[in-house]
Amino acid sequence: LLRADSRQLEATRKTLEAEARRLQVARRLALEKDPAEAQRLDDQIAAVNDQLRWTNDQLTALSVRPTLGGTWISTDSVERAGTWMRRGDSLGIVADLSALDVRASATQHLAAAIIAEASPRVEVRAKGRPTQFTTGRIQMVVPAGSDRMPSPSLGFAAGGGIETRPSQGEAPRSAELTFEVRINLDEPIGLLPGQRVVARLDLPRRSLASQAWRAVTQALQERFRI
Repeated sequence: LLRADSRQLEATRKTLEAEARRLQVARRLALEKDPAEAQRLDDQIAAVNDQLRWTNDQLTALSVRPTLGGTWISTDSVERAGTWMRRGDSLGIVADLSALDVRASATQHLAAAIIAEASPRVEVRAKGRPTQFTTGRIQMVVPAGSDRMPSPSLGFAAGGGIETRPSQGEAPRSAELTFEVRINLDEPIGLLPGQRVVARLDLPRRSLASQAWRAVTQALQERFRI
């Protein structure tokens, strides 16, 4: 799947191999003249071999093999061959594209309406691509509100629709509590993990008076945090 190289580890391995050879020669000479020195060299050889095994394990780990079947999805479109990467940098994921779920965020009032009135069937469109859509079914609405968004990409700064509040050195938090809505897709045609989508659902039609009363109720709830 992926192969990386580390010049530092390669140089360390060559240095350790040279040191192991030097110690082996010194040990053979010491066996004839000084058995105690030979024993001391045995300990040094064992220590160098331990370091060499660890270095070889690290070099082997630079060749990444997937632990599950799926499709490789790069985190960006930049060609990585020959570039320098830091330890822990994200390069991509292996994903099963045959079964994708959507994690959406809804305000307190919208979440209540979804639970009480919305049809479980939804239409899901790729954001910015109105012709790319599929359908799905609402699996659940997480009952507890949270300021932790399902994904940072839902925030204003990343082009999403959720207002966020300033944060230092941590994932952005939503300005108000939101509720996670989980949607099972019927067919994830053309969609990829991490892609932003827009979910459209149907609510019952309401009269103007009913809509006005609901707006007043919501404003009071927000004002007094009911």
